[in-house]
Amino acid sequence: MPKVTSFFDEQDAPELRFEEPEVAHNRLPKRAASYAAATTMPAVGISPDSAVELKHKQAMALKLQQELDRTQREARELELRQQKEDRFHDGRRDMCERLSRGLAKLDRELHNSQKAVEEISVAREVYQHHLDTLRNISPESIKQNHDEDVLDHAVGAVEDAEAEFAKANHRLASVMPGVAQHIGTPGALPQDFGTWFRIGFAFTLPLAIAATIFLIALKLLA
Repeated sequence: MPKVTSFFDEQDAPELRFEEPEVAHNRLPKRAASYAAATTMPAVGISPDSAVELKHKQAMALKLQQELDRTQREARELELRQQKEDRFHDGRRDMCERLSRGLAKLDRELHNSQKAVEEISVAREVYQHHLDTLRNISPESIKQNHDEDVLDHAVGAVEDAEAEFAKANHRLASVMPGVAQHIGTPGALPQDFGTWFRIGFAFTLPLAIAATIFLIALKLLA
């Protein structure tokens, strides 16, 4: 604050004067200088070395992320490949077992079918031979002919037909029991569709089996 000083003039009249102290005049410039220095001081920033280190760390983090992505991608590819290999090995083992059992069964069926076809062919020849023989013997001629030899010959033809028919029927029963049973019934050949279907199937089965094996072979080669 200003300091008040008393003075006395010639007439001894008091006179008041205001005098600024020197200290007050000296403080103002210092405060102003401090404010100016504070406002003009540059802001504290990141040093060049710290910026380089930060960029280096960012590059390392990016590289690590790329490496992690590549590792995960390779792991997925390996897992997918392993699944495919397992599918191949399991499917191959299963199909080899199934195809082996199927081929063994087809071989048995083919053998039985071929044997059945052979027996049917032999039986057909026997049936046809004796049928032609019996049809060529006229009952009227036997009745009108009093020769015992002719009658004995006719009776022998019937007995031969019966014996051969029984033998053929027995052989058919070993390969086709149902068909042989129907054929062996006196009076007629089987009339139901199922029996005729089985007879036709016996003739066509070898061709069907051969075609199936051929298709399986083509699929395995493909």
